Amino acid sequence: PEVVRKMWSEHLYGARNWQSQLWAVLMFQAWLENNE
Repeated sequence: PEVVRKMWSEHLYGARNWQSQLWAVLMFQAWLENNE
């Protein structure tokens, strides 16, 4: 989704620290892939 891409970009360029939120998204995605 666009909101995740925006958060990722802001995080990479140091504009915001989205570490916790991005980690949650990544772990949820990994969980989904392992439970399909």
